[in-house]
Amino acid sequence: MLLNRGSGAEASLAEVVAFWIFKFNSARRARDPAQALTELFSSDPWWRDHLALTWDLRTFHTLALILDFLRETLERTGCGPFCLVSNSVQLVQMGGQISFVYASFTFETNYATCSGGLKLLPGPRGQWHAWNVYTRIEELKGHEQNLRRLSLRDTQVDTDFDVVVLGSGQCGLQIAAASKAIGMRVLIVEQNGRLGDQWRRHYDSLRLHLPKHHSQFLYRPFPPSMPLYPSKNDIADFLEHYAQVCNLNVLCSSWIQNATFDHDSETWVLDVRHRHRSSSRIRTGQLVFATGILGSSPTTLDIPDKSSYPGCVLHSVQYKSGSGWRGKRAIVVGAGTSGHDIAEDLYSHGADVLIVQRSSTAVVSKKLAIMYFAQHYPAGSSPDNVDRALESTPVLLNRQLAAAAAGFMEQVDAPLRAGLARAGFLFTDPDAAQMLYGRFGGYYVDTGCSGLIIEGKIKLKADIPIMSFTQRGLRFADGVEAPAELIVFATGYDTGTMRALAIQLVGPEIGGVLKEPWGMDEEGEVNAVWRNSGHSHLWYHGGDFKAARYYSKLVALQILATKLGILDRYQS
Repeated sequence: MLLNRGSGAEASLAEVVAFWIFKFNSARRARDPAQALTELFSSDPWWRDHLALTWDLRTFHTLALILDFLRETLERTGCGPFCLVSNSVQLVQMGGQISFVYASFTFETNYATCSGGLKLLPGPRGQWHAWNVYTRIEELKGHEQNLRRLSLRDTQVDTDFDVVVLGSGQCGLQIAAASKAIGMRVLIVEQNGRLGDQWRRHYDSLRLHLPKHHSQFLYRPFPPSMPLYPSKNDIADFLEHYAQVCNLNVLCSSWIQNATFDHDSETWVLDVRHRHRSSSRIRTGQLVFATGILGSSPTTLDIPDKSSYPGCVLHSVQYKSGSGWRGKRAIVVGAGTSGHDIAEDLYSHGADVLIVQRSSTAVVSKKLAIMYFAQHYPAGSSPDNVDRALESTPVLLNRQLAAAAAGFMEQVDAPLRAGLARAGFLFTDPDAAQMLYGRFGGYYVDTGCSGLIIEGKIKLKADIPIMSFTQRGLRFADGVEAPAELIVFATGYDTGTMRALAIQLVGPEIGGVLKEPWGMDEEGEVNAVWRNSGHSHLWYHGGDFKAARYYSKLVALQILATKLGILDRYQS
């Protein structure tokens, strides 16, 4: 949290940061820049760059890697001096264990205006050293963002676009808006008949477990009437509203049948099918797959003897409501967010519910979640500024900080953890990177289901493999048969769907060079989403609300830089 300080302390901190920035700018001109720069960093430094110096999403850890990166990029990019942003200096304390000074700065390169963040730690003899530096592109010179473009309707009927986006969820709409705001012509292709239908089709009780301040969109905030925890229909309706007020060009009830890349013109030729009219052909310089974090292919379990079971078997994507299951027995397989939500919904409608936990789950209380979001996204704060502050910390460093804060989290959630442990629940500590970029599940912000499990109102069977269906339900490895009239598999989705869809459309030759979108590389950055997909004219875009908001601008700027011929990625 931020520490209270008087004006004198503020001035002193500002002088500390200003002096460090002065020394950094001077070190670049020194006779021995490496030696001069070495003196400015801590013993365990990190530098995270988002396009400003590398035209990539990169993290450099260790002084040697940082010095190599700076030696190769500062001159090549024409990086100008860092300039401290007024009134940006603050002293930050984390969990009572780590204190650092944080400040923002700006600078320019040959092609762009950029921003950054700086975390300084106190050292011996009163010196301050950089622990974590963050640099990020903001605008391309001569192609600055102009939000008035979002107020203009695209009345020109055309078949040529700079960008075609597949999908109209939070990622598809925001990358389209970000691209339009910097002057590109964009078309969104959506297979559903109505914007927001991808949300409307989910189970009726679905609502966000995180507050609306975290889930805001680029350029157009939620209306004041939006509930603190929006429902699925609230989000679906806002997607429609957002496309309208940003004047986005959307083709609903349409899908791309195939995509052919013309190497001579460096454009895609897309054959588009429409549900209510004849097919069409369009051309685009860039193709963006914004088809959802998990795509649309449910993950199913191969359990023997399914044909012997006469009851109802659903995947969570097919489940709507527990209203028809009063007095019936239900099994929910899966203990992530959807599994908990569906189990609670069935219980609330009078069903006798068993939840099957196949692997450990990270559970945090609503109290802890509220504390986190009140600190990072307080009412009235700019999500854009908060996103930058949060993204400034490398993913792997965040893991270390989370470990430092684990004691505080355990203290706050001690009653919840103890109760779940007594119930036999398999608990794991949260790992945001793995949950959001790898597993895409295995976590739950408790909105009530944990209490029902602790009280025994929802039964739990944990870490006992399912062996087979039976005529009455499911049989487990311990020999126990669990009877049920309904079995819901809340087992997630196939994370390879986005790449599989791309290969299906572009064919095996280009598909063969495409990278796996998700997972993390050795630097802790996501494999290929928001960055090089393996093909210079094809992009993956996905993520939660914060990722959609933050990375849409970065993807749009990479697309524009590709069009202008200035995207030159740093290869270390």
